[in-house]
Amino acid sequence: MRLQFLSRTPDKTPSKLLDELSQDVAIDTARFHASMPGYKATPIISLDNLARALGLKNIWIKDESCRFNLGAFKVLGASFAIARQLAIRIGIEGTELPPFEELAKKAGKAKLRFVTASDGNHGYAVAWTCRLFGLEATVILPKGNAEQRAARIRSLGAHVEIADGNYDEAVAAAEKRSRLEGSVLVQDTAWDGYEEIPLDIMRGYCTIEREISHEIVLDLVHQIQHKTASSALMAPTHVFLQAGVGSFASAMAACQSSSFPEASFFVVEPCKTDCLFQTAKADDGKLHSIEHPEESCMTSLCCGTPSSQAWEILRRTACGFVSCDDVLAEEGQKILQHPLGSDPKVTAGLSGAVTTGVLHAICHDEDLRDIRDKIGLDASSRVLLINTEGDVDSLA
Repeated sequence: MRLQFLSRTPDKTPSKLLDELSQDVAIDTARFHASMPGYKATPIISLDNLARALGLKNIWIKDESCRFNLGAFKVLGASFAIARQLAIRIGIEGTELPPFEELAKKAGKAKLRFVTASDGNHGYAVAWTCRLFGLEATVILPKGNAEQRAARIRSLGAHVEIADGNYDEAVAAAEKRSRLEGSVLVQDTAWDGYEEIPLDIMRGYCTIEREISHEIVLDLVHQIQHKTASSALMAPTHVFLQAGVGSFASAMAACQSSSFPEASFFVVEPCKTDCLFQTAKADDGKLHSIEHPEESCMTSLCCGTPSSQAWEILRRTACGFVSCDDVLAEEGQKILQHPLGSDPKVTAGLSGAVTTGVLHAICHDEDLRDIRDKIGLDASSRVLLINTEGDVDSLA
């Protein structure tokens, strides 16, 4: 089994969560991130030769591997959520935050300590943000996590612990620690009674959509001014989004569905931890966890329990769910590492490359033709992918 595909008609009932991840919110989060030291919008790379080889009009990949030189997108969510907690402690309400420097000057008065569970990227983002604000952090990693990831997090001054079990057990350990020591839990998984901070993390991810929309406008203006052919960045028709607990995928789908109303969104997970796929397949109004999740090479996506907020959004926005083998992540990484013709090389970790591997398989493999036809991938399709991480382990 290389991949399973589940087609789904989005539930169009209203949701307040979709309003919480609107274009206006994306403007607020992007403004805050732009005030942070070292901010630079990440590039959108056009893979024209790959698109032609797969019979598509365009393939674009938003490359988050260079985000704040940290190797992954996670810092957008962690920094916004931590900044919001600081703002609340000093009496600032609402999602519109003051500039970073103004908030950092008052951070010492808040006397906050943060704790999180992570497979690596999120923990590093929390540690980096806390160091930037002069705050303390504890990061709990799942058992078996690469030692270089722990070392990389420790290098930022955070305390690191290794849980006795998998990611879900690390989350439970972080939640327990936050209660016992009174620290603030910064987790992207939402459950009953723990929803505001995961929502702030999702809000932070909306900066990615804001940058994409801004680049589309700039390209359109350039095209008009210079009367060039229609090769500029345009609104996508298909967006493939990788998922662990689903916070990133749902934030992107929520924000982009208002910016790109004609786009179809597809969620991609490792088959060993495909909790969103199984929840969609059951279609019984309940969240479905993977009882005994196995390790995948896509370590950043090895999450066996979906976020309740993520599912509320994805059931209203996603047109399909993909559960795939590790081999497709490996193939996607090779495709990006060894591009066709003049296409730029993209350095991607396995979690970042999996959507490329899935897109290639659907378009290239004849035994998947029915999926290609069902979702309408053809010569008019404009596909957006997001490389969520670079080769992060080599950064240790």
